[in-house]
Amino acid sequence: MMFLLVVAAPNSIAATQTAWMLGMLFWVLRFLIWPRPKLYRTPIDYPMFGFFLLTGLSSILSYEPTVSIGKMRAASLFLIVYLIAENIPSTRILRLLAILLIAATMVNVAYVFARFAVGRGVKVYGVRSDSPLRDARLQNRTHDQPIPIEDGDTIEQVDGQPIRDVDQLVNALDYSSLKEPAKLQIYRVEWISTLNVPPDA
Repeated sequence: MMFLLVVAAPNSIAATQTAWMLGMLFWVLRFLIWPRPKLYRTPIDYPMFGFFLLTGLSSILSYEPTVSIGKMRAASLFLIVYLIAENIPSTRILRLLAILLIAATMVNVAYVFARFAVGRGVKVYGVRSDSPLRDARLQNRTHDQPIPIEDGDTIEQVDGQPIRDVDQLVNALDYSSLKEPAKLQIYRVEWISTLNVPPDA
């Protein structure tokens, strides 16, 4: 799990959290098997767990406990420190993990530069109030709600085809106007979704 965690860390928040949670689960399960793993005490144990308990208490007493308690997962990420510190058996493994983390980071950096070189989507500005983009809807089995495409959104795909420049976007929307509706994948800060847009966008 340690190797999966360091590979995921620079590339995917979801994969990192999944690896962390699986690592914590397997670590806890090891305490049910003899011989149990040793626990090493550190000077920061009490402050760290005190912080976590106070965060939990403030979440329960907040104006919106359901929202605050849901964010406790972020506060519990400090356990990654203990997961790694308590489960690395040798300096050799530590070196391997450090090298793997650097390599995974460099792969991510190369990928980002490649995406910038090729281009990714078209960021829209000046969307008119009468534009069909304002009529975009999120439609699936559980949702059917209006989510207008707004200034600052990035259109990444139209009907599954990647968009890299304005000409591609215009051509894709012209082609989509023959059908109904166009499916636009958009990126909005920390959110990616596919919206249905009526023809003549």
